[in-house]
Amino acid sequence: MLIYQPKSGRANLIKSNNYNRYAFEGVKKHKEIQDLIQGVTPSIATTNPGTQPDEKPPKGNLNTGSKPTRGAVAIAAVQTRDNVEIRIDGGKVESARNFTINFIVENRSDRPFAFVPLYAEVVTESGKKLKTRFSSAQAQVPAKGTIKGEVQVLGQTWNSQGSQNLTLVIKESTGGGRIFRIPF
Repeated sequence: MLIYQPKSGRANLIKSNNYNRYAFEGVKKHKEIQDLIQGVTPSIATTNPGTQPDEKPPKGNLNTGSKPTRGAVAIAAVQTRDNVEIRIDGGKVESARNFTINFIVENRSDRPFAFVPLYAEVVTESGKKLKTRFSSAQAQVPAKGTIKGEVQVLGQTWNSQGSQNLTLVIKESTGGGRIFRIPF
C-alpha cells in the first residue's frame, strides 16, 4: 500500500534514515506502479495528495484477521549504483511471523564488490532494525560476477496486500563506501 507523506514528512524520512535524496525520489512512483501491478487501488491521498495532507495511514497489518499466505511470493525491487545492481527477486512466507526474500548482487564493474552480512539489515519506514538472518554462498562478488543470497526476516508478518514498507540496506565493505537501500 502506498502511503502519502507530505513533503516535510518525506524530507524528515530521508534525513532521519540518511537516505540519498536523489535515489529516494523515485520510490513513490515505483510503489504506485507496483500497486497497480498487484491490483491495489490507490487511496485518495495517493491519487490527489493535495486534498488531505493531514491524513494518517492506518496502523498495523492490512491483512488483519487472516493468516498470511505461506509459500512462494512474488516481490521485486532493484537499485543500481556505479555498475553494481542489487535486486530483490521473489521470496517465501515460512510462518505467520517469518519470511525470506531472495536477493541478487550483480557486479558489472572491473573491481570486486563486497559487503558484510552481519552489517546488512532490513529496516522499517521509521528506521527500526528488524531481526534478520542473511545467508549467501559468499559476500564478495568478483568483477563481472554475480552472487545470490537470502535474508530471513524474523518476527515480522508478511503483508499479502502489497508493499511490505521495509527497506533492505546493504553497505559496501570494499573501498567504494556505497550504501544500497532497496525498498520493498
